[in-house]
Amino acid sequence: MTQGMEPGGERYDVFGRAYEYLLQRFSQNKEFAEYFTPRHIVDRIVQIIDPQIGERIYDPACGTGGFVVRAFEWVRSQIYRSRRSYDEKENLVRDLKSKQLHGVEFIPLVFKLALMNMILHQDGSSQLRCDDSLSSKAQSIADSEKFEVILANPPFGPTKQERIAAFEFHIKLYEALFIQHMMTALKPGGRAGVVLKEGLLFDSKKMLRKICSKLVEQFEVLAVISLPNGVFNPYSGAKTSVIIFRRPLGREDVRTSKVWFYRVESDGRDLGATRRKLPDFKTDGDLKDMVEKFPYRWQHQPDNGGVRAVLKSDDLKTFESAKSWWATLEDIRKTDYNLTAGRYCPHQAAAIEHEKPAVLINRLMELEDEIKRDLEDLLTLVTVPTTPEGLKGSFPFLAPRDE
Repeated sequence: MTQGMEPGGERYDVFGRAYEYLLQRFSQNKEFAEYFTPRHIVDRIVQIIDPQIGERIYDPACGTGGFVVRAFEWVRSQIYRSRRSYDEKENLVRDLKSKQLHGVEFIPLVFKLALMNMILHQDGSSQLRCDDSLSSKAQSIADSEKFEVILANPPFGPTKQERIAAFEFHIKLYEALFIQHMMTALKPGGRAGVVLKEGLLFDSKKMLRKICSKLVEQFEVLAVISLPNGVFNPYSGAKTSVIIFRRPLGREDVRTSKVWFYRVESDGRDLGATRRKLPDFKTDGDLKDMVEKFPYRWQHQPDNGGVRAVLKSDDLKTFESAKSWWATLEDIRKTDYNLTAGRYCPHQAAAIEHEKPAVLINRLMELEDEIKRDLEDLLTLVTVPTTPEGLKGSFPFLAPRDE
């Protein structure tokens, strides 16, 4: 429970957590599964992106409001920990609620769930809208309206709606259109943490490769965190990755030069349908280690309001392990902008040298002959003779005695 909040804050916190639990149970209905992101996944992404006081935060597919709620709590906690007067803190919280938290959800019922989620976490709902992030209007964002922080887990799969804007790379997949929208909506110097279906990162479809190429060449892709199959069970078994990227401040600012990959093997929960707690539950499995190893810190630029990603250490090996490694821009270009962690893993399993097919086939034929001989012998043992000649000698005790 978060302490030191506004009057009545603890009561609201209990209501908020209880409502989140109800949303989690509600999301087990597959009809609404895509609108919910598990709390521990949201927490770790927010930790990495680290939204700050005064930054405008956006989720274009907010579902039940998980990312917006957690970002609200994260920044509000900063405000109440800061050395400011009570009135200054209240003003900052008021601005956070009314100006800095933005979420869009297309489905009216799910939007209402998100709205209630925010209310039970002490409001912050003023900038939640029931709208379409893929409409033409949504793609025409003035520079002054763009966002410093984007946090999202957009839907994936074939698009169902007809009224979709004309995108630079048009393909009827939600994840492909949403990532383009987020690239447009991100302010220069802004940063994003986005959960994406892994197919977008490696699929050979021409449009998907162009999207990844633009992301790598025109933005600064910093990290790709591979999540295990089953992390969204029981409502989705899709393989996903979290991509962390930043929009350059200008033409002279850095683009992607290298990408840090981390392969999460456990999130502290069983990866089956039950998602029962495992012994490493308290650290969310590998997620705590992933956050600690994340190579960058955000350096805020006072002149233009953006951030730069600064390495925590010049020694890149500091951030390498059995589960984490680097890939250079040249490596990524050679693979046609494949952004899956396994593609660049230096810890590949040793190759097994198999025998030639002809040798294996001959061995199988020899085995088959041996089995055939054994079966024939067995048949001889179990077959009962049915003719007098065949019965001769079968029953020695019935043989005639010598006179």
